Amino acid sequence: MFLRPEDIVWVEAADNYVLLHLVDAPRLILRETLSALEERLGAKEFARVNRSALVRLEQVKELQPTFHGDYTVVLRDGTRIPLSRSYRGQLERFAAE
Repeated sequence: MFLRPEDIVWVEAADNYVLLHLVDAPRLILRETLSALEERLGAKEFARVNRSALVRLEQVKELQPTFHGDYTVVLRDGTRIPLSRSYRGQLERFAAE
């Protein structure tokens, strides 16, 4: 199966597999690490938001502040993903998009 990066909403790590959450299809499982997939997809369209999640920047609807300066990334489909402190530098990328 061939996918375009535009078909991917976000990617979730599951050990040595990743779950691809797609725009118009059910999830797909791929035997690859999140780091390797992040490298293949490129940093221009996708951003790592925590240790186990990668989101397509175009799918980010908003950032909601939570307690102690943390944030939750809200996607267009309503999915909520915590933005970890170690990836907080991604905030500038979200704001720039």
